[in-house]
Amino acid sequence: MQEHVLDLHETLRRVSEDRLSLARLGDGELLLALSADAKLGFQTGSSELQADLQSILRGDEWIDLPLLRCIPGITASYYRPYWAKYWSLIKPLLDLSGTYGDTSVSREEMFRLDAEASRRAWRGVWAGEDACFIVGRRSRFEKLDVLFDNLQSHRTIYSTPTNAYSDIPRIIDEVVGSVSRETLILIALGPAATVLAAKLTRLGYWAIDIGHITNAYQTIVRGSPRAETTPPVAPD
Repeated sequence: MQEHVLDLHETLRRVSEDRLSLARLGDGELLLALSADAKLGFQTGSSELQADLQSILRGDEWIDLPLLRCIPGITASYYRPYWAKYWSLIKPLLDLSGTYGDTSVSREEMFRLDAEASRRAWRGVWAGEDACFIVGRRSRFEKLDVLFDNLQSHRTIYSTPTNAYSDIPRIIDEVVGSVSRETLILIALGPAATVLAAKLTRLGYWAIDIGHITNAYQTIVRGSPRAETTPPVAPD
């Protein structure tokens, strides 16, 4: 699989230079793709979600879109035990004729390589862009100035902080009805972000699933707890 998965720097370069949308599948999304009965702390599985994630993994109708699908790096130490356990199950779902990005492009692994260089590279993606954030209300996402203060403008569309997959039709209606296609869409919404990025790309948007990028940056630079160790919904 190494020849089918881009490294972290090449993943980000493709997003920036080729203006590719990004749909990231980490271990949680792959678990939901394997089982409709799977349940994460912020998303319960379903047959519909499973079908969407499997479709994105395989390529199907997404293959000709400006969309970079991402899976965990095959050689990453964090994911090595995961691949050893689940490879035989996930292999049939993969498009072995295509190319994937590395899903850790917005996680700690990216910033651990060189936090400042990675910060500047990500800022280069959206420098001067008008952006629309799609995030869960009271979720862990924080619009950090050190990452996002070079946007031309921004607005936010809120979804539910958990089980946001069921809210995707409403989100798409709001985006299509109020957000121009020249606006960059930045999504932090768990597994729903994976599907939403793909579906918005099909509608002509540049949509990036940024995942836990703010938490990951703060974990590496400031020693903050990893996202997985904090509640998915902030207290009132």
